[in-house]
Amino acid sequence: MFRWAVAGLAMAALAAALSVYPLRGHWLAPLLLCYVALLCWRPALWLFLLPALLPVVDLAPVTGWFFLEEIDLIVLATLACCYGRLQCEKTALPAWAPLLRTGVAVMTIASMIGLWRGLQTWSGSGFDFAMLADPNAFSNYFSPFNAARIAKAWLWTLLLLPLLRRTAGSQLERLSSHFVPGMLAGLLLVATAAVRERVLFPGLFNLSTDYRITAPFSAMHTGGAALDGYLALCAPLVALWLHQARCWWQALAGLALLGLALYAGLATFSRGLYAAYAVSLLVVAAGWWQASAPATGRSRRLTAALAVLLVTAAALAFHDGYYVERRFATTATDFDHRRQHWRDVLGMMDDDGATSALGMGLGTFPATYYWRNPGQELPPSYRYVKQEDDGLPEETTRQSRSYGNDIDGGCSKSGRIHDERTLEDQFHNNHLDASGCCGGRYHCDRFYGGQPDDSRFHSSRFLRLSAGRYAAGYGELLRIWQTVPLIAGREYHLSADVRTASPMALLHLRLCERQLLYPIHCIAVPLQRRATGPDWQRLAMNFNAGKLGSRAAPVRLELAVEGQNAVVEVTSASLRLLPDDRELLRNGDFNQANDYWFFSSDRHHLPWHIKNLALNLYFEMGATGLLAALVLAFGAGAELLVRAFAQREFAAAAWLAALAGFQVVGLFDSLVDVPRIALLCMLVVGAASLRPCQVFPSIRRPVMPGSSQRGKK
Repeated sequence: MFRWAVAGLAMAALAAALSVYPLRGHWLAPLLLCYVALLCWRPALWLFLLPALLPVVDLAPVTGWFFLEEIDLIVLATLACCYGRLQCEKTALPAWAPLLRTGVAVMTIASMIGLWRGLQTWSGSGFDFAMLADPNAFSNYFSPFNAARIAKAWLWTLLLLPLLRRTAGSQLERLSSHFVPGMLAGLLLVATAAVRERVLFPGLFNLSTDYRITAPFSAMHTGGAALDGYLALCAPLVALWLHQARCWWQALAGLALLGLALYAGLATFSRGLYAAYAVSLLVVAAGWWQASAPATGRSRRLTAALAVLLVTAAALAFHDGYYVERRFATTATDFDHRRQHWRDVLGMMDDDGATSALGMGLGTFPATYYWRNPGQELPPSYRYVKQEDDGLPEETTRQSRSYGNDIDGGCSKSGRIHDERTLEDQFHNNHLDASGCCGGRYHCDRFYGGQPDDSRFHSSRFLRLSAGRYAAGYGELLRIWQTVPLIAGREYHLSADVRTASPMALLHLRLCERQLLYPIHCIAVPLQRRATGPDWQRLAMNFNAGKLGSRAAPVRLELAVEGQNAVVEVTSASLRLLPDDRELLRNGDFNQANDYWFFSSDRHHLPWHIKNLALNLYFEMGATGLLAALVLAFGAGAELLVRAFAQREFAAAAWLAALAGFQVVGLFDSLVDVPRIALLCMLVVGAASLRPCQVFPSIRRPVMPGSSQRGKK
């Protein structure tokens, strides 16, 4: 009954998600159809397909959606297909250690509490279902629903772990035949994407630029180390493939993948990933030395020697690079800055017992940093505003309190806004400065005290961009962009309606080649200050694309604003191909909020990330979440240590190296604030912690319908 309930709910949730998800303009729909067909034919294939697709099916830069993601649709399809086809029969299933089960139970409780606390708005009014209709609810990290974005990784984990146990096989044979190859297939796709990005942007062998790759991970649009964590988790499994290779082509394929993984990892220029690779290499080497190999001989020794030569050659190639040297030269200074950031994070938490035990709530760090950072920095922000809401002070104030931006006022140490004045009151009581913005450190949420004439609007919604303010004054621009299909050498017409009340506001409107963070080869509308006033001004330009669109590099239309206390509103954006006047922009009037519009913060990433895995767990879930993570890590680590070095099992050493490398990267980044990385990590923990069961003649092995291996009596 339970499995049918899960399958039915997953099917209904998948249908609901597909009804609102922007499927136009990409290949996700046919991919989902093929995925469902394969699982209906062979349900056990999810062990291969899910880890292969999880890191690379990431269309957020195209769709603009990063709360409901492509991986959510794939997981829902997995649950609907596999739970619906599970057979109710007596089977000999592998088991997890009691300590691991305890850790899962405690983490579940901590996550549920963290989700509830994270959903509470900053106004202290509790959860309000009316917020679901707000276009910013699922398009802004300041939203209380960011808690649900983080929590879904643990929900998927809880639902997939029983499937993992069911399909792994009594002797864990499908981990070797399905799960590990799936992880390596994903690694191949990610490493290929990284190499492609290097070729298109800085150059494959250009080691002097500060360009840092992001590969297919859109979550790195605000920085972070999603790529680092993924590579640290997957690269050690190449050693497991090499150790189990039975013929020359398998060894050759493994060595080729090792070379790609090394290049992708070293090209991140991440010192944390370098340390993770070093730790993983030591664990793998020790495990290889200790393991009782099934076929020791010259081929095994030759494979090991070639792998060592490959690692050495890759390290030497990057060792003398200019940017690598510069990165390591500033290690001490950067670490001091990072420690100060961690102290600031602790200082921004509520100082009460409940917060120490249960945390601030999942996904609350970006909003907390916005309100409480001790450096008085003002991160840039954006909002999608309906014309009927603009100029309505009560509605505007409520939304601003919910999403933590664009309101004058303050925040008490208890974490809730204590200034309940409406913006109308502030306007009439002369709380506006000469720029038309609120006094103090926060921007006004609207420009004028009166309600605007609806006839001036060209659409029912517009985009409001607020400039940031940092002490360093570097990397402060937040860019809203959309991918556009330019044709090299063709003529285009670019236009947008703009208005501002900030005399110092500068609007950046340009087209650039950009993967995620760093733009090149830009064509820009000349910068000029716009006249202030309530009326919309038409900004237009004809241009020739030149070489833009001649390469495989994606071209993005970007919007950004800078200037002291600058706020700019934009609507009716348009990009037309001449002379046929064909519109290339989708949702240029922002009526569908963030559909097809994505954002990035290129340089300054501390407002978005805590930059330490343990501290991130403590901040969001308190001592309870940190304790649960320690129990999980200790339970899995102790089990793998015994199997690797007491029982001389190399597979356990490879799993241990993967988890150890992931933890090393976690010393310098949050990692679990990226749901697909958190989910993949928990699947690896689950797979690594399974114990093979003893199969007695009267007990059949687990069977998945359509699988090629059948249990015997």
